[in-house]
Amino acid sequence: MDQADPAEELAATKLRPPVLPRGLVRRAPLVDALDAATDGRTRLVLVSAPAGAGKSTLVGSWAAGRPDGSVAWFQVEDADADPARFWAYVTLALDRVVAGVADRVLPAVRASGGDAAVVVPRLVNALDAHAGAITLVVDDYHLIDAPVVHEGFERFLELAPPHVLVVVATRLDPPFRLGRLRVRRELVDIRARDLRFEGADAAALVGVAGNDAPGSGATVNGTAGIDDAEVERLVARTEGWAAGLVLAGLSLGAGGGFAGFENGDRLVAEYLTDELLDALDDDDRHRMLRTAILDRLAGPLVDAVCGTTDGAAWLHRLAGVNQLVIGLDGSGTWFRYHHLLRDVLRAEAGRVITGELDGLHLRAADWFESTGRAVDAIDHTLAAGDRARAAALLASQATTLLNAGQFTTLVRYLGAVGEAADHNVGCAALAGWLALSQGSWDDGARWLLRAIELADGDAAHPEVAPLAITASLTSGDVATGLTIARTVHDRGDHTRTARLAMMVGGAFVLGGDPARAAGPLAEAAALAEREPDHYVAVVTPVFGAMAAVELGDRGRATRLAEQSIALAVEVAHEDAPLACLAMSALGRVSDDPEWAAGLVRRGAELAARSPDNLFLAYAHTCAGEVLCAAGEPDGPDHLVEARRVVAGCRDPGSVGADLARIEARHRVASASAPDPVPELVEEPTDRELAVLRYLPSGLSQREIAAELYVSINTVKTHTRGLYRKLGVTDRREAIHRARRLGLL
Repeated sequence: MDQADPAEELAATKLRPPVLPRGLVRRAPLVDALDAATDGRTRLVLVSAPAGAGKSTLVGSWAAGRPDGSVAWFQVEDADADPARFWAYVTLALDRVVAGVADRVLPAVRASGGDAAVVVPRLVNALDAHAGAITLVVDDYHLIDAPVVHEGFERFLELAPPHVLVVVATRLDPPFRLGRLRVRRELVDIRARDLRFEGADAAALVGVAGNDAPGSGATVNGTAGIDDAEVERLVARTEGWAAGLVLAGLSLGAGGGFAGFENGDRLVAEYLTDELLDALDDDDRHRMLRTAILDRLAGPLVDAVCGTTDGAAWLHRLAGVNQLVIGLDGSGTWFRYHHLLRDVLRAEAGRVITGELDGLHLRAADWFESTGRAVDAIDHTLAAGDRARAAALLASQATTLLNAGQFTTLVRYLGAVGEAADHNVGCAALAGWLALSQGSWDDGARWLLRAIELADGDAAHPEVAPLAITASLTSGDVATGLTIARTVHDRGDHTRTARLAMMVGGAFVLGGDPARAAGPLAEAAALAEREPDHYVAVVTPVFGAMAAVELGDRGRATRLAEQSIALAVEVAHEDAPLACLAMSALGRVSDDPEWAAGLVRRGAELAARSPDNLFLAYAHTCAGEVLCAAGEPDGPDHLVEARRVVAGCRDPGSVGADLARIEARHRVASASAPDPVPELVEEPTDRELAVLRYLPSGLSQREIAAELYVSINTVKTHTRGLYRKLGVTDRREAIHRARRLGLL
């Protein structure tokens, strides 16, 4: 198998019904009930029964008889409780029935982290445009334990068009309002009692299982293997339980009997251990115990875990003689153990090869990492107890998971790696990003300090700098963000990742050096396309538009802002932080006053989701300028709000200078506005201006002297001259005054 394919193949197996067993016993009454549910009135078919009751086989056999291309299948796994993963797979499944659904909905899933309020309306609208009947099957739904997923899926059931039928197979009833669906006659229930095998169906199931065994001479209904009376006794013992009858058939095929075989987890486990496992040859038993750690199996994966070379052939042979080894695709590439068999194998492995399990998990992690399956690799590394390696994997795969919107998975993994995150710079930075994105400023600051500590005090470390610059800019400490950005840029590290290049460019824009921002922003755009990174692709032209506004290039500002807005809609990032500033910048350069007013008001409204943020001040500044120029009564209010935010900033950068100019132009002041800026006492010299450009950098006077190739005494002399000519007494005030005067 090609190494580029396994990730895609493994995901694809979740979007197909399991391969049906040979000699399938058709359950005509149940199939008829499922057919009747496609009447356009039924919203949900709930197939709810314990493990081994035959839920998947029933629904899979029914689906096989439906018109081609009308059934979408989603096989749930534990990790799919992440809302982004859940809705991504639902979308991909439905895309197989309605072409184009994925293009319309997946971007919204990734951008929103699987927020049903965003995803469900798009999904419903995409399905509504399709004329034919659609059935969505969700198998093993009981593995979903996230209330937010339950709520979103129930909302989907309520809003789905009449030609969409949802079939849920589960061991436990989902927490939906089933009573309401029953009253409305929109629910069809299929329960364990309905799935019971009796009479001829039971005899057929036992006979098929028995005849599957190699060399078996089993027959049914009065022949050598089992007679009608024995079938009745077996049905009574198993209560018609499908898995029990299959196991009985396997026992018959192996030359055993049914003595002592009864329904119940303990007795089934004993049977599987004493009869099935003990009957295996050493090689089969060895491999089955070692591969029990896997949820799904493929030949190369089996070989990687067991150190063999014939894994594919072994799986084909095993599935051919054992109905509890289930094929997952038509090509015979992927398989899984029946849940009952898997659980017994894992228990037995924990008893007899417990010392090998960590090593087996690490081999599986190696294979999954090499084939691009980050989630599986991290899961197996954690199962092996290697939290340090899991933390390193998590840090390296964070961008992939962030791009997929799997925020819940990231938070879960950070919790799982525990203290190891405190010792991995990438994990600490990731935790800081997640905290900031959720508005937890204190947690974000704590993780940022830890990340800097792990980077030997280097805030410009490539894994730390994007977070450090972002935290500085949003909190209104532009000078610190600019210092970090300059260090990164001087080292040439800004080309390492799209997000780092974008934040370096953004720092230059807010630091009053829009021309210097062009290079890093161009790098960010190129990297975002290659990586890809939708968030960076949307926000990078926002910074570019802000720079163009500052430089007076209205045409470029318009093109970049429109580019950002169009891409945000395309990839469903309209609500992404900073994306709204494209509206603010576009409104500022628009020639249509009415259109511009609507844009800047909307920009300020969306920016207000992050209170006391320097970017909120920028949005209000744009709104104030446009609305004051148009004579709108709410224009001054926006400038007052911008001033309130700026007043709390340590260094508001170009936003503060921009605001001061606009306040002066429209003669707007507020209680929190500073005193009017006095005229310069005297024009600074060129050498004094050269020193001035370094003041926001945070460099010491000795370091500035080294940068300018002059003595420290010369720098001190120029600094004193600057303070006098600006009418200030310290460095911070000099920076602020210079920005307001347009000198920085």
